Amino acid sequence: MNKLCNSCIVDDFNYQEREDDTEEIEENDDNRKVEPYDFALNDKLRTTYQQFEDIVEDICHLRSEIPPELIMSHPTIYSQYLSLVSTSLPSPPYPVITTGVCGFMFLTYIASIFNPSLLETWSFSINTIIVDYNTQVLNTFPLIHASFLHLFFNICILYPTLSEFEVSHGSLHTALVLNTLGAVTCIAYTITVCIFKYLGLADETALNVHLLGSSGWAFTFLTVHSCYKSINSSTTNIYNSYNIPTIFIPLFYLVISAILVPGSSFLGHLISIILGFSIYLNIFSKLTIPPFQILDKIENINLFKTAIETIFSSDYFVWTYEIEVKNSRYQECGFTSISLPIHHENTSTASNGDKLGSDL
Repeated sequence: MNKLCNSCIVDDFNYQEREDDTEEIEENDDNRKVEPYDFALNDKLRTTYQQFEDIVEDICHLRSEIPPELIMSHPTIYSQYLSLVSTSLPSPPYPVITTGVCGFMFLTYIASIFNPSLLETWSFSINTIIVDYNTQVLNTFPLIHASFLHLFFNICILYPTLSEFEVSHGSLHTALVLNTLGAVTCIAYTITVCIFKYLGLADETALNVHLLGSSGWAFTFLTVHSCYKSINSSTTNIYNSYNIPTIFIPLFYLVISAILVPGSSFLGHLISIILGFSIYLNIFSKLTIPPFQILDKIENINLFKTAIETIFSSDYFVWTYEIEVKNSRYQECGFTSISLPIHHENTSTASNGDKLGSDL
């Protein structure tokens, strides 16, 4: 009963307090004033709303009625881009070694998705050779890639330039060049980094940097291609803007890749370019052309020839035999130029050079 009485007293006190506040508000003369209706503001709001409705109506009208000329231009634009892509894609017959290497790189990328440890076990680092004595990475590191874009851009440069080299220098010889390039690149890279470390220009972390990907091959064969092209075309026009010496195209891409991909191996790419010049100057061939015509003898084995002809149909693939190119390779007369997506032969410039990227 006492609780009920106390509750009633509290409620009565609160009611009295609110009533006093109401009386105080009513006694204030300022609160009795009423603001006049702003007709001008109302007109502005009405005008703005009408303009908004007109804009919405115009947009709906544009969406419902597309100009016929725009509709007709869609197939034309599509066909132009399709034509550009189709001219850049390779067509049969495909060089066996080049196609096999690029296909295997794609398979290893798929395998690395399911087994990410391949990115470490197949990649090259100086400590892997010096400390772990794992020499197999000399041949495996170009075959593994960190991402699809990494693989895609390398193949875009490697496939046409390596195809060009293979049909001009022989398929079996190309396989030996690829195998030797990996080892020589790693050895040159290791020696250079060790010299830098001795001079205080590199620290211990440089010995643990992992290298992977076929960008080294791409720079090497791009260099070979540019050297041969420079014989007949001294300059190249880049994106309709600048003319540079054709022989310097690899260095141009070296700088671009270093800017766009700061984590790329500038030293490794530079070594690959130097090796490309050594291939063009017929210096590297001292390591890749075995004596006693061993490659000829291998290709003359009936079992080998039968396997090549059976596995690789001549309608889709081409195997370049030693007997076809051994007397002409590493010579200007033996160079077989293939249309590359980075060059456009049908476009002339003031310097009579090739055109680089004009259609992109």
